Amino acid sequence: MGWKDDPVVSNSWQSDPVVGQSEGMPKPRKEVPTSDILLSAPNKAVAGLVDTINNFPANTANFVKGLVGMGAEALGKEPPFKITHPKNTVEDFYKKHGVIAGYTPEDLTMGQRFLDTAIQGATGALVGSPAQAGTNALRSLIGTMPAQAVQEITGNPYAALATNIAVPVAATQVAQKSQAAARQAQARNTVRDKTLTDAQEQGYVVTPGSSNPSNSNIILEKLGGKQRTEQTASVKNQIVTDNLARQAVGLPENTPLTKDTMRQVRIDEYAKGYEPVASIGKIRTDNTFLNDLISVENKYIGPNRSFKGAVPPEVEKLIKTYTVGSFDSADAINATRVLKEQGNAAMRSGETAVGKAQLEIAKSLENQIERSLIAQNNPNATAILDQFKASRQRMAVSHAVEDAIHEGAGSVDAKKLASDLQNGKYLTGELETAAKFANTFKNVNRSPSDIGTPGASTLFGLNMRGALGAAFGTAVTGGSPFGGLVGAFAPEAMSAGARNFLLSNAGQKRAIQRYERPLRNALANEPSNNMLLYGTQSLPFTGQ
Repeated sequence: MGWKDDPVVSNSWQSDPVVGQSEGMPKPRKEVPTSDILLSAPNKAVAGLVDTINNFPANTANFVKGLVGMGAEALGKEPPFKITHPKNTVEDFYKKHGVIAGYTPEDLTMGQRFLDTAIQGATGALVGSPAQAGTNALRSLIGTMPAQAVQEITGNPYAALATNIAVPVAATQVAQKSQAAARQAQARNTVRDKTLTDAQEQGYVVTPGSSNPSNSNIILEKLGGKQRTEQTASVKNQIVTDNLARQAVGLPENTPLTKDTMRQVRIDEYAKGYEPVASIGKIRTDNTFLNDLISVENKYIGPNRSFKGAVPPEVEKLIKTYTVGSFDSADAINATRVLKEQGNAAMRSGETAVGKAQLEIAKSLENQIERSLIAQNNPNATAILDQFKASRQRMAVSHAVEDAIHEGAGSVDAKKLASDLQNGKYLTGELETAAKFANTFKNVNRSPSDIGTPGASTLFGLNMRGALGAAFGTAVTGGSPFGGLVGAFAPEAMSAGARNFLLSNAGQKRAIQRYERPLRNALANEPSNNMLLYGTQSLPFTGQ
């Protein structure tokens, strides 16, 4: 029976405009159901894993032939060698037993060939390592799919081979440069990112573009309004700062933050932590105490050698006064309180040398008290020491909070904490977190009293954006006033949505750059010769 009597061939012939009826023309393409590809391609990939190893000599020969062919074509000559399909033993065995449908690349449509290649690459990725299926699939397809496209467009196996060589190498180089740049940025941003992460854990928010100016972040902030977003963030952050200040001094939530409140904190802490120490009695000073005083004096000895009188007389007098062999604990407790009050007052008035000396001497007295408590065998000494340490720290914190209180507002000025930190003032815990954040992200740490009502502008958004929205809404609804009203408010609704997203938990995750990207790293860390090996499995000229 001739081909005209074969219904399958006849249908294929009639539906294929390329095939002519004269003798010597190409045979009609056999139609292959896509279901055959879906079932056969995974099995072809499995067979290919073995056949690629078995056909290594043939594939290497094809690689060399391809290089020679590309060189010949570049010189305008015919390639001296032809690329030949290697014999795929396992695949042929599968075909014989019906596991793989018996079709050739010429039998498939272009879309089916791409599908066949893609399924083989994905299957090979899963077989290789299910845990890294995504990266393995990328490795497999990075050269295969572009090469398949070139083969389809040009029909030139040499061009396809060149693509299969060039694309993986180029992709690896691009990935390596991108990876190196990202890791350099990560190293540069380590301190800032740590500050931001610590602050976000406490509830602070930023405009994500201020630390990660990606295109999407910039677009979202433009949509939300940069100034409006910063104002809204500042209002949120003020609440966090005030709460951290209360936590730092042990105050209940929503307690008013005033100077009187801070003074009461010190009174309470003095009674809990310092008065029990006052009953200890005589404390002998040790060499560490004397060295502490000497270190205060040494800060001025250098200039005093060349410039007599460079050491302020008040500092000399202070050091001599407290250079003693022993002291009464009650007297020392009173002395530390007076020294701290005088030292803070001196610092505020600009007498920094005297103020710092007074504060350092007070610290030396407290350190001596701690060492004496540690050396005692009193069973209550540990409890007394722990309370003394806690009260000592809380009293110091209360001074820092008091200095930063915004009088009349009942809140803490984060900018003052940032200034104290920048000027070398020792801050710890919650206050250090607040100070570092305010010092790094100033635009979202402005006092609400300074910025006014966020977004309070002309009613109905009488600006170009609102006017255009109103005109569009009116036009779309055929002149309806309601449509115009909806259109006028639509831009503001979109803006509010953008702001809410940026300041949400999901939006805040965008504030820190993603330095490590698994797919990019997979390419960057993969040797180029391995990339070429991945790509040879599914190319049309190596046996699709």
